[in-house]
Amino acid sequence: MLRLRYQGSVVTPSESVRSSTALTPGRHTVTFRFNKTGEHQGRGTLLVDGDEVGAGDIPRFTPTRFSITDAGLSCGYDFAMPVTDDYRAPFRFTGRLHRVIVDVDGEPFVDAEAEADLALRAQ
Repeated sequence: MLRLRYQGSVVTPSESVRSSTALTPGRHTVTFRFNKTGEHQGRGTLLVDGDEVGAGDIPRFTPTRFSITDAGLSCGYDFAMPVTDDYRAPFRFTGRLHRVIVDVDGEPFVDAEAEADLALRAQ
């Protein structure tokens, strides 16, 4: 039984939103929507074909590029360190992803100190 789940970073394990229903076989449009409610916090919503199947408050998230392994965003697998003890990497999705869209809205968060540090390390 496959259920959608958003799981944030290992640093803040409370960043979890789970679907209340199982995903049925077949082609679907699945969505995770994040609405900021405060500084470094918000509400996450999971949708299947436009219908809400799970939602929850995310009391704290990491608002910058945070990755010990420099893995970044992944979809369909978790190559590096798992963000929860509920699975083991690489945890590959065995179905088929037809298309993945990342749509970012709002003002970007810029950590000037971290950006400068990245630029210096790249030289």
